[in-house]
Amino acid sequence: PPRGPPELLKVLAEMGHSDRLVISDGNFPAESMGKDAIVIRCDGHGVPEILDAILQVFPLDSYVEHDGIDKLD
Repeated sequence: PPRGPPELLKVLAEMGHSDRLVISDGNFPAESMGKDAIVIRCDGHGVPEILDAILQVFPLDSYVEHDGIDKLD
């Protein structure tokens, strides 16, 4: 993406069905996602900014009812 580390593009390109992507702030315990979790830090960028950058190169399916984005209100 225009913002963020190049490793993020690599991970996005390698993602397949049923893979999950968590975009969180610095307080999320990312290592708790499991020993095989890939953690990419995007220090200095907020969650909305990172999500916007990802969606520029990784469009969501338009034919599904649920877009796969779970938001906390």
